[in-house]
Amino acid sequence: MLAEIYDKLVESFWGKHRRLIRRFLDEFECSPGLYILKLPTGYGKTGIVFTHALSTLVGYCSSSTIYVAPLRSLVDDVYDRWKSIASKIMGEDIVEEISGVQHMGVAGSIYLNKPVVYTTMDTFLLHLFKLPPPELKHQAKAMVSRQYYRGHYEVSRGAIANSA
Repeated sequence: MLAEIYDKLVESFWGKHRRLIRRFLDEFECSPGLYILKLPTGYGKTGIVFTHALSTLVGYCSSSTIYVAPLRSLVDDVYDRWKSIASKIMGEDIVEEISGVQHMGVAGSIYLNKPVVYTTMDTFLLHLFKLPPPELKHQAKAMVSRQYYRGHYEVSRGAIANSA
């Protein structure tokens, strides 16, 4: 199924099949585990993310897709490309509802709970370690006043678990 989604994306938007990506998708096919894919810059690895995101939306692989990158500029660029492609498939209004970018200064999916989320490594790790950025202010106030604050961290951790 993933390979078929990828093939349709290639035919509609990119025009050039990448043999190694197609092979990876054939072998991966939503199996759990850690996968390391080392390919040159510009080979089309981001196409795997878009393929997985679309499979998520039809309920095939998992209930969500979280794309994590080290730089905000990279996250913003990939999200803009996703919006461009997905809006042609589903319409711009729907894309805004089902996907978002989340990093410092942009709150498109505060607790990473949209079906398709693009975020930075630091934001992802803060959520993973029970310190979601929206809760940092409350945590700091609680520490200063020596009180205990129970945040909403399990919401984002649940979203991360659902994306795996």
